[in-house]
Amino acid sequence: MKIMKQIVPMAMAAVLAFGATGCGTTASSSTTTADGKVEIEYWHINSESFAGPTVTDIVKRFNESQDEIVVKEKYIGEYQSIMQNLQADAAVGTSPDLVQIGWSYKEYFGNNFAYTDPNELFAEYGTEETKNFIDDTYAESVQALAVLDSGEMLGMPYGMSIPMLFLNTDIFAEAGIAVEDLVTWWDVDAAARTIAENTDKYGLYIGESNYVWEMQQLIESNGARYITDGICSIYSPESVEAMELYAGLVHDGSALHVVIEEGRQAYLAGEVGIYMDSVAYTNITTTTTDFTEIMVAPGWEDEELQLPIGGNFLAVTSSTDEKKAATAEFLTWMLDAENMLQWNGVTGYIPPIKSAVGSEFMAENPVIQMAYDNLDSAVPWAAFPGNNGLQAEQILIAMRDEILSSGTPSEEAMKKAQEEINKMY
Repeated sequence: MKIMKQIVPMAMAAVLAFGATGCGTTASSSTTTADGKVEIEYWHINSESFAGPTVTDIVKRFNESQDEIVVKEKYIGEYQSIMQNLQADAAVGTSPDLVQIGWSYKEYFGNNFAYTDPNELFAEYGTEETKNFIDDTYAESVQALAVLDSGEMLGMPYGMSIPMLFLNTDIFAEAGIAVEDLVTWWDVDAAARTIAENTDKYGLYIGESNYVWEMQQLIESNGARYITDGICSIYSPESVEAMELYAGLVHDGSALHVVIEEGRQAYLAGEVGIYMDSVAYTNITTTTTDFTEIMVAPGWEDEELQLPIGGNFLAVTSSTDEKKAATAEFLTWMLDAENMLQWNGVTGYIPPIKSAVGSEFMAENPVIQMAYDNLDSAVPWAAFPGNNGLQAEQILIAMRDEILSSGTPSEEAMKKAQEEINKMY
């Protein structure tokens, strides 16, 4: 039985109400514990069901490995919640010490919060062995992901992902569809309709997060671009065509339209044939189901495949020398191959560190290897510049939900969204 639940647009008024804080100095919370250890706080997105216990283990083992630093890890929520909490702390002059930031907030974070360039961090606070930690750890192409338009490096790449299709092979068999027939988005469209017509399941679900990363793959692979020369360019014939494909499936009942938590659960429950999400959810889908096959999200005919890099980077927001030195030491622990790959194995993120290339870990994780092999098609997660980046993304989220929920023609909604965003620039 199909149950359609309309998605409700999520507001960011609480975040935007704080306004831009600038990049001035803020104070980290208490510096030392009662027994004289330096205490640092790490904010992250890893919930109990998404590698939270792994983060707890990594932090616990670090704390036990030495007697000078105590790390307190804190699950905040999704990337949007991280930004909201950073704004709240900045408003009262405090900050955590290390924060997991989504790639789409790169420019906004860099323009509105105090941070320490990783190269400067290790040059000043590293040991003789770690002064060149950034170059020793990352390839230049990976380092570049965390560089602002201004040329400054604002964090350390941590989670890397691309969009994937998770396929329910039982539903495919029931509908008489071959997995290998999914080559383009038009093939996905046809398969979704066939599933809806021949089974009591939904054909497709594209993740509807508190950001529009998934939609970027669909649209930009058809030749459109979210941003051109610093302004919004989402309104084009190519983007309208891409959005109308998905909207058409939603409106005729072939695709599911709910918030991402409900969409993920629907797929895991066997109610959706094709589910588009991050490779980071590989572990959850493959350990929870016995019907999943995975492929890279497709492109369109005669257009170059575009795979937006999802995931996150680690930004150092400590405000004192003592805490910066402690944070630098903790980062070397987090990015050590054993700990990094432990986290990658539980999440499904592509390892960003050089030592992972050609490793036994990659050989044992073929889906992650598949994602890594397709990084030639990777493009940056679209990040609107300046202080209005969060507001711009909210306009695109509202646009998506208006098209899918209200049936507003894609052309009308996308034109309106582009005009609203560009008024801010």
